[in-house]
Amino acid sequence: MVSLAEAWLHKGSGCTEEKTETQSKLAQIYSPKTKKCPIQVVVTKDRGKALVATRAIMAGELLFEDLPIIGAENLSNTKAGSSCSQCSKTLLTWQEYFGSKLAEMPPLAKEIAKKHWPQNPIHNCPECKREIYCSNYCRSIAWKTHHEFLCPAKNSAAAELFEFCETFGDKKKWPIGISPMMMARLWAMIRLDMASLGTSVEDPYETAAKPFAYFSAPENATIAKKVPEMFNLMQRIFQHAAGSDHNTAITESEFDRRYFQIRCNAQQFGSLATSSSKHKQFMTLAKRDADFAILEPFVMSRPKDVVFSGVFPLQACLNHSCDNNIAVISVQVAANKPGVEVRAAKSLKSGEELTHMYVNPKLCRQDRRKLLIDGYHFFCECERCQYEGDNALSCTACGAEARQESFRSCDTCFCAWYCSDKCQAEHWERGHKRCCRFPEDRK
Repeated sequence: MVSLAEAWLHKGSGCTEEKTETQSKLAQIYSPKTKKCPIQVVVTKDRGKALVATRAIMAGELLFEDLPIIGAENLSNTKAGSSCSQCSKTLLTWQEYFGSKLAEMPPLAKEIAKKHWPQNPIHNCPECKREIYCSNYCRSIAWKTHHEFLCPAKNSAAAELFEFCETFGDKKKWPIGISPMMMARLWAMIRLDMASLGTSVEDPYETAAKPFAYFSAPENATIAKKVPEMFNLMQRIFQHAAGSDHNTAITESEFDRRYFQIRCNAQQFGSLATSSSKHKQFMTLAKRDADFAILEPFVMSRPKDVVFSGVFPLQACLNHSCDNNIAVISVQVAANKPGVEVRAAKSLKSGEELTHMYVNPKLCRQDRRKLLIDGYHFFCECERCQYEGDNALSCTACGAEARQESFRSCDTCFCAWYCSDKCQAEHWERGHKRCCRFPEDRK
């Protein structure tokens, strides 16, 4: 089911009247979030929503902070140790850190490790005992927003999803990328909100789904048919939520749309209370112990940090550029509330669009474009892509093909090739100078 909000947002990139109406509605939606920030959300002709500066901005200046509407631990974290399922704070234990080395450690070494390892209280879900949290607050928020519906003790089909996310054993069942738990939490939030709304509104689904209506997704992109086992599992998890006056069943089109909404807007983030920071604290304390020499042979390098991905209302309005002008950084927005902050990576003019890098900036143009087409379903034509080439067999400036020897590259970025000094000089003035960087300066 496509909501009214999604319909008018898509329609808004059309004629001037529709664009003006859409801009007015965007202002109503995002003004509370941006009124204290030097930015605003606008609608563009060919890029959908965008964030632009409302005044001149200096490099390094804080533009805004954002909290995720939904989030979940990345599937790649299967060996990163325990963490709070709600806020991502590390709950790594000393037993998890030492792992298989525990069998080799003498009793005194274990005593030292246990004594100096920073302790964190762990709060299990009292129903399923499966989800763990760093506090009663996080446990309460998770229960109210999604876990009440997804708790394996209450929803037996959800137990299969938890098992899959914990082991990520069958790569054929799900593509590497976003966790299917994010999709499940999105639908669970909608279902729980619908239940709390009851008959107080005319269309409970429209109201409950509204927070997710403004996240863009490519049209006609499909995934449900490629992952039939996961699609069927989601249908079983949410089947007992259907049957009301409103069609809330997980159809193929609903599965496709929500997958790509999350896939194309997800941003990595995490608590500042990381496993590596806990390890650093542990080493500081353990090294002061008189018997540290007994433990030292078993000490390993810093543990892998847990990474979450989330969908953020404002951050998701950032469009892509391979020569981005902002940086997204994980921060603790408030207690038990990790999020992101967005800062200017360079000076910006009033009215200039803020752009984010969706892929690794150190990749060559061919690889960047392939990843963007595969993952985000668009062909990048940003300024950097316009003024870089693909290889040394053609001149980036005039398109001439190399007949015998390969053309020489730009001495700075090594991402453009020229048949002559004249071509290079003209290309530099046309625009290459605005996006040319040393590879090590790409971040």
